Amino acid sequence: MVGGDWQLSDERPYNDLDPNSTSQNLFTRVSYDVSDSISVFAQYGWSQNHLWNLIQPPFFLGNLTIQRDNAYLPESVRTAMFANNITSFAFGTESRDLPQFGNDNTRQTYRANVGVEGSLNAFDSSWNWNAYYAYGATKLSVHNPYGVSNTRYRLAIDAVVNPTTGQIVCRSTLTSPNNGCKPWNPMGVGVNTGNSASVEWMNYNGVDFQHGVVKQQTYAASFSGEPLSLWAGPVSLAVSLEHRMDSVHAVADAVSLAMDHGTGNYAGLDGEQSVTEGALETVIPLARGESWAQNWDLSAAVRFTGYELSGFITTYKFGTTYAPIDDIKFRITRSRDVRSPNLQELFSPPQASGGGGTVINDRFTGTSYAIGASINIGNPNLVPEKADTTGIGIVFAPRFIDGFNASVDYWDVNIGGAILPLTVQQVMDTCYNGRFPALCSNITRVNGLVTAITNFSVNLATQDVRGIDLEASYRFPMSDIASDWRGDFSLHGNMTFYLRNYQDNTFNAPSDHVGENNASNPPNWKLTATAQYALDPVSVALTARAVSGGTINSEYIECTSGCPTSTTDHQTINYNRIAGRFYLDANVSYKLNIGESTTGDLFFSVKNMLNNDPPPAVAPFYTAISNSAASYDMLGAVYRAGIRFKM
Repeated sequence: MVGGDWQLSDERPYNDLDPNSTSQNLFTRVSYDVSDSISVFAQYGWSQNHLWNLIQPPFFLGNLTIQRDNAYLPESVRTAMFANNITSFAFGTESRDLPQFGNDNTRQTYRANVGVEGSLNAFDSSWNWNAYYAYGATKLSVHNPYGVSNTRYRLAIDAVVNPTTGQIVCRSTLTSPNNGCKPWNPMGVGVNTGNSASVEWMNYNGVDFQHGVVKQQTYAASFSGEPLSLWAGPVSLAVSLEHRMDSVHAVADAVSLAMDHGTGNYAGLDGEQSVTEGALETVIPLARGESWAQNWDLSAAVRFTGYELSGFITTYKFGTTYAPIDDIKFRITRSRDVRSPNLQELFSPPQASGGGGTVINDRFTGTSYAIGASINIGNPNLVPEKADTTGIGIVFAPRFIDGFNASVDYWDVNIGGAILPLTVQQVMDTCYNGRFPALCSNITRVNGLVTAITNFSVNLATQDVRGIDLEASYRFPMSDIASDWRGDFSLHGNMTFYLRNYQDNTFNAPSDHVGENNASNPPNWKLTATAQYALDPVSVALTARAVSGGTINSEYIECTSGCPTSTTDHQTINYNRIAGRFYLDANVSYKLNIGESTTGDLFFSVKNMLNNDPPPAVAPFYTAISNSAASYDMLGAVYRAGIRFKM
């Protein structure tokens, strides 16, 4: 929006809002009863998705060099450079004359499994059991249709006048006449019309790809039954055992492997890990139909997991539900959960991003400038992150209000050793302050200036998130209001209040980020409520969605005068607010009866029928809004119509 750029932003075909996406799916299953108590089954699923969209041309944030004898340099600039004994200057450009880079991606997923299931009697009890083998694979073909080589781009813009022919040529061809370089003018828009030869040479004829496959094999078996009965009823028990083998293999083009594309720089990838798990789960009734307890159950589960790379971990969950009367029930749960690092986090080889320039603050020199690349790499030393989760709730279903149900739940999730992807600035800062001296080797310098920084994920972050969930529903026939009214009416709503989102990543000051309306942090509250009226065969529903307003960053200090000194952890800003939003959705469906065995629905829906835009925000905070699709609607009013049927 700066300087009236809205018109240029509106006209240029960058950043597709409507990418071209197609998908196909297939699923089939067959089963056969070997006997009354044993059956075998096999099933197969296949899906394919193709995505095509363009984003923007490669850009360079002031990390190019223009010599004073450049053939495309305005004569007035060249004269001033000679007069002031300036031989070169740093240069940046959005490269509007270059084709846009983008995505041409295809994903195919296959999954097949075979198994056997049945029932048996043992220990005077009936048991259900099953065992199966599953094989799944996802083939990935990722392609950037316009992947410009950084090296070739720099050679192309270093253009001079050939002293022999008087033609503009690449400087490099004066000493290497057969290198194929074609000159390119980086200074302006529309100044390279017809220069497709240079584009093709810089683009390697569109070679910028990654092809790979992710595979998983699973062997699993489980048993469940009620081995004994107590005074309050039967005890249920479930036992399971599973072994999984995950692997990934991917190859990329040579330019990507050399990290020489302006963007993309896909990586080869090889890695595998196996996991073996055993689990035990039970529900024990403690009371039934007593004067002091209509129902009281105790539940418990434990899982033993052995990771090939990360070692052995035990997770568990236990809880209880207690209903003194039928109208009210209390519930409490406590669990230990883990998330293991994925294959990408473990095994990813060096992969460059930000080829157009990643700006860093060089703490050692006190200057900020664009570096050539941020190099991301996997960390095989990662271990599973752990979380302790507590839930306390109450369910209210009064008998004197038929069809009404409500619940209130408090929850607390405390994560330790969370996997944190480091940023290049964090690598720089922790090297400078001596907190992690080993990270200094991740910084590459040439002539005192940083040219690249390698970053990876580490188990360093902690996070504590707390909130309260409210949910209520009420369904009743319209005849309850008037005897001659027909149909059924229902209301359903849920609301979440976020109480705490405390984060400590060891790099910034620990803080609570509730109310930061972005992709990483929750708002103060969110609400969804639906009213539906059904009169067979027609159903009409209206849904309201709302999200609270919040801040850009809870650590910022909003002020316009008398501001304190701005620091890294507490920056000053004159406007630190992002507005909330309210949306309305509508849906109408009509039931179809097609023959004796086929049913279906005709439907029409409108999402965001009021066409409310997301709130405005200045750069770079607009990216937080655009990435928070869970809170804000990005597309305006969206209409859908179709037919669903079941045979």
